[in-house]
Amino acid sequence: MPDSVSRRGPRVAGDRVNDIVDLIRRIVADVDAADSLPDRWTVDDGPVIVVESDGTPINTRSHTVQIIRVRVHALDRPTAYELMDRLDALLLAHSRSGVGFRISEGQNLLVERDSKAGGYVAGAGYSVTAEKKGLI
Repeated sequence: MPDSVSRRGPRVAGDRVNDIVDLIRRIVADVDAADSLPDRWTVDDGPVIVVESDGTPINTRSHTVQIIRVRVHALDRPTAYELMDRLDALLLAHSRSGVGFRISEGQNLLVERDSKAGGYVAGAGYSVTAEKKGLI
């Protein structure tokens, strides 16, 4: 599978943001996912999912761990919450089905008004662990 390219450039070792964006794009057909809020996005464009790193990755000899924050931007609170709640279940379920990395619950799901872009944003955090192949 070719490397993903995002606004931040090609995938780098230990970067789980692009892995999560790719996974979300495969399992959620009707809402776009990206590593940043699209330029000039408004609530009239419909919901969007944003995946960002929430800290420095931890590298050990056998694996990497990165804290990832997933946010859903939407017009209203019920839409943002419902999409994030379903996405949370899908991410945790797909992690157990073997996607090449483990997704564990991190920060709880929170919803708040988005003062910059308008509408509401719902978000949750995850710990994403991937084994380093060939080192053990």
